[in-house]
Amino acid sequence: MIQNKEGLFYNVDKEWLSVLYNDKRKQMLDNIICELESKTDVLCPLIEDIFACFRYTPRSHMHTIIIGQDPYYTTMVNEMGITVPVANGLAFSSYDTKIPASLQNIYKCLLAQKLIMSTPKTADLRAWAVQGILLLNTSLTTEIGTPLKHEKIWKDYIYAIIKHISDNTPTPLNFILWGKKAHNLESIINTNNNILKYIHPSPLAANSGDFSSCPHFKYISETRKVKWDPHKTIHIYTDGSASKTGTGWAFYIQNGYYDGNVYHSVTTGTMQRAEGLAIVHALQFIIDYKILEPITLVTDSMLYINIITTYMKYWAKQSPPFSKTSNGTPIANLDIVLKIYEQYNYILKYTTIELIHQKSHKPAPLDVKSIEYSYWLGNSIADKYAKLRVPITCIQLNDVSI
Repeated sequence: MIQNKEGLFYNVDKEWLSVLYNDKRKQMLDNIICELESKTDVLCPLIEDIFACFRYTPRSHMHTIIIGQDPYYTTMVNEMGITVPVANGLAFSSYDTKIPASLQNIYKCLLAQKLIMSTPKTADLRAWAVQGILLLNTSLTTEIGTPLKHEKIWKDYIYAIIKHISDNTPTPLNFILWGKKAHNLESIINTNNNILKYIHPSPLAANSGDFSSCPHFKYISETRKVKWDPHKTIHIYTDGSASKTGTGWAFYIQNGYYDGNVYHSVTTGTMQRAEGLAIVHALQFIIDYKILEPITLVTDSMLYINIITTYMKYWAKQSPPFSKTSNGTPIANLDIVLKIYEQYNYILKYTTIELIHQKSHKPAPLDVKSIEYSYWLGNSIADKYAKLRVPITCIQLNDVSI
């Protein structure tokens, strides 16, 4: 059941909210919520993931919509020992370590067409979503142990969303319709878009043909640069800047779900404070967007690396905690240190973080394919945007050269 309607739109941006909960569809969604609230069974996915596909695919970057049916209805035991739904709010995608049969066939298709080099070992497709592929189910919830339980509840609402998207896009979208149920959507999709139909990837559709011959992935790749392998090594680069013109922070994401995004803002205070704020905002991003993969965080602040890896655990054991340094002096920027302590320990429950020190303002390494060059470039980008004196914003870099 749904107890917190606000959680439905967790981190969904305003551009999507104007579509999902506007005057025309507000009452439709309110009725759905009322009906779901009457259910006593546990929903799949979790409440904050019901609209997750819209969280990870910005409307302005969307070029393709892959239509699925409903969320996976099974559960798993997470890192905290708690039983949770495997569904993560994206069609054909889940948090589970097991690869569902339909996704296995999708991977076989990508392998056969040499769009990936090896079979992925993850069922999490958020890496596709942030590249502009909306993974939308026609039913956004079901109940544990019961597939398609809420199909009728969501049908009219999701059909209205699909029709609105197809009628209000500046450039044609690719609508990927797999299987007979998805084919029925063709009648509501504006013909200005590209409608691509094929059999469903489920093994149950095997008697209809071989999904490995599906041409849709190659079709998309002809006009869009898509990394189809969902495995990602998350690298986040942080930096701060302080000068007579002001203070700022930035962090840059490379090879992650938000590959190429730079988040930066003006602030106040010292360089040390700016460096810490960059790390705080980067860690909060990891928490907000549930990044579960191992993370490498690169900073040019050796001080904060020492604080995180050594000092914090000793300061936390003091009585009272975090009361002073080993020299007996007050801890500088205590609010930032406390926030990092809270964030870092929370993240370590779900994934690992490797901290790398990158000395700032070094010459570029000669080998542009080396990891040293990658660290240098990431640090240089974070440094560049930390020096911009603007309110908090995010930009997408198409060219990551300096």
